[in-house]
Amino acid sequence: MRERVLLEEAQTLLLDKVQPMPVTKISLFHAIGRIAAEDIYAPLSIPSFNKSPLDGYALRAEDIKNADMSHPAEIEVIEEVPAGYVPTQKVGPGQTIKIMTGAPIPAGADIVIKYEDILRVDNTIRVFEPLQSGSNIILAGEDVRQGELIARQGELITSPLIGLLASMGFREVPVFDQAQVAILSTGDELLDPSEDLQPGKIYNSNQYSLAARCIEMGTEAIIMGIVPDRREAIAEHIQQSLEQADIVITTGGVSVGDYDLVQDALLDIGADIIFWRVAMKPGSPMLAAAKDGKLILGLSGNPAAALVTFDLIVVPVIKKLMGKDDYLPTRIKAIFKDQFA
Repeated sequence: MRERVLLEEAQTLLLDKVQPMPVTKISLFHAIGRIAAEDIYAPLSIPSFNKSPLDGYALRAEDIKNADMSHPAEIEVIEEVPAGYVPTQKVGPGQTIKIMTGAPIPAGADIVIKYEDILRVDNTIRVFEPLQSGSNIILAGEDVRQGELIARQGELITSPLIGLLASMGFREVPVFDQAQVAILSTGDELLDPSEDLQPGKIYNSNQYSLAARCIEMGTEAIIMGIVPDRREAIAEHIQQSLEQADIVITTGGVSVGDYDLVQDALLDIGADIIFWRVAMKPGSPMLAAAKDGKLILGLSGNPAAALVTFDLIVVPVIKKLMGKDDYLPTRIKAIFKDQFA
């Protein structure tokens, strides 16, 4: 067992023992907030055909190159294509097809002109200015090209990504299994907020704040309740937690007091102690152990210390367990304006 390790050492010692959760496939609807388990490539281009960005008329730029207000070009309307349908005819010289926003560009046409920029008379439109070839046409693959990487392994699946996957016909997504985190609080002084406050007692905030953080990260939080300061009871509850979760977090009982019994309880169940105490404040009294390939991380009972230690040491562990590729805290460099001691 190592004692009083540096923060970075604590992170490394734990991360070296973590492997991502198994891979599964789930429905697209339920994939939000999960982590992609493999690189995902576009099976088709978006758009998959040249299309119109507006309601208008598809025609040839050649036919209106000399058009002006005095001498408009007159073009015959040979077909009207409603939304959701495709043209059945080819645009020839002096011809146009009326199309809607998002409709495929008819064969033979190389521009689309807006409704408001023409004058329609019976089955003919009048065009009063020329357009360059390619005007008002969205080319196939302009948004996404077939074979393009659209999600990386380890990436969080967000609502925009869900929409992109849906637009390509994905029904299922390969993700890492959802990690289950058991949270156990120790201490005779603790009460659940559902209970009436009693003399000498305090409400257990750690269990709720840490469970909320776990849920925010996309894991399932398993509340194991409050355990009194009894070695046997702590050992029993930690063992039960290991049977239900992928990682166990305890709060309280990891310092040097007479009632700090978590380390003894861990030894009783055959856990290997990895380190005890970290060279940081707040959060120094932290205990880390492993049993049956699972980590047990004992945090201080002090709420501020527990949250700081959780964010700096436990969060990277959970993120790697979830399959995220960016699990370490973000580092930034700064210069103190005043002296710091």
